[in-house]
Amino acid sequence: MDRPVWLSGRGGTLHRSIQDQLRDDLKGLGKSVEAEGQIKLKNGQSRFGDLVVRNDVGDIIEVHQIGDMRTRGGFRPSSRERGAIMDIREALGDDVRIVFHDKKGRVTLIDPDKADDWKVPSKKHRKNSYG
Repeated sequence: MDRPVWLSGRGGTLHRSIQDQLRDDLKGLGKSVEAEGQIKLKNGQSRFGDLVVRNDVGDIIEVHQIGDMRTRGGFRPSSRERGAIMDIREALGDDVRIVFHDKKGRVTLIDPDKADDWKVPSKKHRKNSYG
């Protein structure tokens, strides 16, 4: 998979394997997919979506994140992953679809931040100074 050199070690072997498979699956559906796609935050910092899907004019319409899932009290992304999801949502808006994939393959969550049981992450996991 084509990854920016400075991001090529992210996530470990299992993470990259899932990322490669998802990329192939999404491309097979005719989608424009970018690994480690940069998402500029309103405060000038960036997050990188494990996979970003763009529409015909280049706007991000879908972001796929792969990471650790917590199971106590129900399936939810780890606090670090929730911080990234919140930053991405605030940067891209409500219409963008965010899909979280558990790297152990237990469950996939679509727009987990819109769920009734969403837990706000610790501020240390946020990059947005306004969040």
